[in-house]
Amino acid sequence: MMIRSLCLFIVLSFTMPFTGHADNIQKIIDDLGKAINSEHNSVGRSKLHIYRARHYTRMGEWNKGLEDYSRALELNHQAWIHLERSRFLMAAGKYRLAYEDAVAAKNELKTLTPEANKIIRQAVEKIDDQNTLDRPPTIIMDSRQNPNRKSRFDLMETAGIFEAKEKRLRQSRQKRMASRPQQSPAATPVKSRPQRKG
Repeated sequence: MMIRSLCLFIVLSFTMPFTGHADNIQKIIDDLGKAINSEHNSVGRSKLHIYRARHYTRMGEWNKGLEDYSRALELNHQAWIHLERSRFLMAAGKYRLAYEDAVAAKNELKTLTPEANKIIRQAVEKIDDQNTLDRPPTIIMDSRQNPNRKSRFDLMETAGIFEAKEKRLRQSRQKRMASRPQQSPAATPVKSRPQRKG
């Protein structure tokens, strides 16, 4: 029965090429629903739920896609399904759930660790961004400022460092101006405009 369902899916995929039209995708979803109802093998049903979840994702029907991924996990608990569902949850904007699924995939099958770690990092960044937007940090001054405190800028000003620097800059500007050749306004060449033809 499982082989028949998979063959049906393959035939549907080739006879109805993905063109991005909602009608074609909906037809595939409907046919997958019939195949799920007629499939008695739990592994086969799990795969069909995953195929349908992928098509729901293309349609932007996140809740139905999540239902299918969850049902697929119930029927055939595999680490790779956790990983695929975590990618789906990232796309759906459910970053905490994506994080949990990626951790589950990594814990259940060590070979999935590199891919799971990428999703975990992305999910943590998105969660941090959301937290920053929801609760921006506030700075509270809880100590009194000492009015007699001297900063390094106060000390530099007292030592005359800023004045010496300003003096050097003025001298440097004067030297540059003196080294430029002086041209009188009358000696400046005037550019002639090109004449229009016709």
